[in-house]
Amino acid sequence: MFHDTGLQLPFSDTQQRFELDGADHAREFLRDRGFSRSAAEAVWTAIALHTTPGLPDRWAPRRLPPTTAY
Repeated sequence: MFHDTGLQLPFSDTQQRFELDGADHAREFLRDRGFSRSAAEAVWTAIALHTTPGLPDRWAPRRLPPTTAY
């Protein structure tokens, strides 16, 4: 869902790829709702990199903490 928000106003920023706009929006959304910084960063990474061929396959696997940690 957040990946595509980077295509819409007010989240679209012509200075960067729309995937990054969507990732930025997702991170802010999660942090505003009390999610941990590490969870928000993991979501940012997943959104920002999922359309970058080759890079996600080489990225170190990340695991989110249990939901009770939020």
